[in-house]
Amino acid sequence: MNRKRIIGFVIGIVAIVGLVRFLLGKEEVAKSPAKIRKMAILGTCLPGCEQMWKQLGGTHFYGNRFGWPDYDKVESLGMKVFVMIRGERGYPTEHQIKRKVQEWKDRPVCGGYWCDQLGHEPDITNPPMHERIRFYTTVRKYDADKQNHPVMEMFDMTEANDFPNNRYPGWANAFSDKTHDLLLFDCYPPLDKSDEEMQQIMKRVGWDRFISKYPHKHQVIPQIAAYGNYRRGSIWVQYNYWKEKLGSPEFDNPYRGVIAVCFYKDETIRRNAEMREEIKQVIADAMK
Repeated sequence: MNRKRIIGFVIGIVAIVGLVRFLLGKEEVAKSPAKIRKMAILGTCLPGCEQMWKQLGGTHFYGNRFGWPDYDKVESLGMKVFVMIRGERGYPTEHQIKRKVQEWKDRPVCGGYWCDQLGHEPDITNPPMHERIRFYTTVRKYDADKQNHPVMEMFDMTEANDFPNNRYPGWANAFSDKTHDLLLFDCYPPLDKSDEEMQQIMKRVGWDRFISKYPHKHQVIPQIAAYGNYRRGSIWVQYNYWKEKLGSPEFDNPYRGVIAVCFYKDETIRRNAEMREEIKQVIADAMK
């Protein structure tokens, strides 16, 4: 092989390697995580919640089966709702999902979708995994905007033996990253416990058993307990714990860092002015 042919061969190899790297680079860009969503979500909404949540700096609600919050009111205030999609019996059919998505996806109020079937999280009723995957893929078929209209799943981290009289069996191995774009999770420590006791419960029940092990692909949002035997500072304890854990190198997730929060629940927040002020400060910190 003469020198010119050798040089040509080398140049060809370099070009091929460069092309492969370019294509792989494009693929990596395509796979890279979407921008982290900044949200302050209110759960278990009752009539009249919209203005109160706006005043506290809230941005989102997750809708419920009773038609609350008022979507038109939320839209007029510049906030958003995770639209609930429910079936009449069992999980919604493709037609029901299509109709609901087409009804809401072009309205500014739409902040995403979820399916709180029969009023319970998927870990409680433990529906067949294929139904939850089907729900997700069907929503994405009719609305491909994962960033602005994520499909949310909500998981209860609380295990049955951790708290007296707890009717929830916990997440029960029902997690799959094929069912959502955004994971909302709760681990509710009693608010009248000491800071240290609350942190120990969140670590044992939420972090050690679940969050540190399973959600490695999608953004996760802690749902903060705002009910029961509230004491001053108990909202901050929860927020600061999850802010630290979800921002630490231990958290193997491309969305590392808490920039979104959710609060449960509306009726107790409205009854307690001191709690509202604490929540307002937490939201301001999360939304920086």
